[in-house]
Amino acid sequence: MRRLALLFLAIPIIAYQIRFGLDAIWAMQSFAVYFPFDVRPFSNRFAMQISPGQELLAVNGKPFVAYSTYVRELWRVARQPDDMPNRAAFAFTVRDPGGRIHTVEPGWPHCTCVGHSDREAYFYWLMVPLACVAIGLVTAAKLRSGLLGWSFLALMLFVAQPPEMPPAAGNFAMYTPPEAWDGMWRLAGVPWRAFVHSLWPAALLGLFAALQPAATRRAGLALSAAFLAWAALSALLAFTWSEDYRPFVALYRASTAWTTELTVAAFFATAGVTWSLTRGWGLAVATLASAALYWPAPRYISGEWLHYSDNTTRFAANWPAVYLTPDLVMAVFVAGLVLLAWANRKSAHSFLAEPSAFSSACLASPAKRAGHRVAQ
Repeated sequence: MRRLALLFLAIPIIAYQIRFGLDAIWAMQSFAVYFPFDVRPFSNRFAMQISPGQELLAVNGKPFVAYSTYVRELWRVARQPDDMPNRAAFAFTVRDPGGRIHTVEPGWPHCTCVGHSDREAYFYWLMVPLACVAIGLVTAAKLRSGLLGWSFLALMLFVAQPPEMPPAAGNFAMYTPPEAWDGMWRLAGVPWRAFVHSLWPAALLGLFAALQPAATRRAGLALSAAFLAWAALSALLAFTWSEDYRPFVALYRASTAWTTELTVAAFFATAGVTWSLTRGWGLAVATLASAALYWPAPRYISGEWLHYSDNTTRFAANWPAVYLTPDLVMAVFVAGLVLLAWANRKSAHSFLAEPSAFSSACLASPAKRAGHRVAQ
């Protein structure tokens, strides 16, 4: 029965991963999508690049009640051929603090940036994620324990996802978010990506609870269920922000007020459940990961003004090659606990004692993608 369920799940999961990877490669190599402004989540207020106090009312004549309205219009305009007659423009309607309503048509710069090579792009956005998904599906089908199999699959689905990198105002898109898709692709892809991205605490707790005695297992399963509900809430909020955010503003504010604290709780809860498997070292990893979450953000080291052919300019900061982000911290924490369990082979399950090269690549790839910024 479990293998039949995995077979039905494999089709949409692999289809999503291929669609996301191909669209990400197009965005990264074409540099065709430019974000003229950013919007604060669950509001119509501008975050950057626009005068404070202005409100976004419409995008290309469509009322702004969802983030996907903005993103879909950007991608629709960007995908038009340059030589297309009567090429559609991009415009948005704003309301000033004084009440004046007017339409703005921003400039659309052309980037001469150099992205990843084809080999690198296909490796990081398609080959590694699909390998992680395949390892998760095959391992889940072969393991005797259903809890162990489903937990390992959930963990592999998490590490197969690229980090959350919301495009910032004044930058070119580095990948195509599911909000840019149409129809069922968007309706299913947006909550799925948010759910899987928040799945790592429940997956780790379930994975290691399956290897513990019955008393410890019950505590691990209870914590895993709690964090599974957290992942479901993240999926709900992502869906409503994409489709219609207005009824869920209060819920979003309440959930985001405790995001960092919940992440720290997940670190220490997982370290506690895995105490015997990691010989206590998991607590040290959780402490370092929690401290990293509160580490100050890096400052701009230097930068330069870029001049485009349409007489527009933009300041490009030179970020450090590697810097701390929540995605990097979570990816390293997950990899650290699994590797500690592998090192303690005598008390670990056989599938943890013999990691494959593909599994190691899956665990290392998210950290590399989360901590590196593509040069523009």
